Amino acid sequence: MARRRRRHYPPSRIRYEKEHPLVAVRVNKELKEFLDKLRVGEGGEIKSYAEVIKEIITKSYDAYKKWYEDVYMKGHKEGFEDALNMVFDLEPKDAAKYNIVYPLCPNCGKPMRSVIVRKGSKLGEWVLEQIRENGWHHTKC
Repeated sequence: MARRRRRHYPPSRIRYEKEHPLVAVRVNKELKEFLDKLRVGEGGEIKSYAEVIKEIITKSYDAYKKWYEDVYMKGHKEGFEDALNMVFDLEPKDAAKYNIVYPLCPNCGKPMRSVIVRKGSKLGEWVLEQIRENGWHHTKC
């Protein structure tokens, strides 16, 4: 059996295919008709399927980004602030339920509520050590 030779493509064709990769998608008849309607622009010009799909994806992504920034992040921020306020408003005796410690001010002996330390954590131990070593205290003390 004779071997078939591979077809030779000119360098310009190879570059074009690298810069414009093929994406093939099978769609049902309804979706094809819908895409065909979208291909006709406002001025009657016909857009390519690539332009139509890019437009759809861009609008969807922009809407998602707007939702993410406006709604999701706003909810995240509010929830974070609520949780933080809850922790800062806890009485030291109630903080123990959540495994939280407020370090004591070396000057006045009252809890430093702006510093939250989780009991038993390496970071918490480091923070307590820094307070002791560097003499951190309330600004009013």
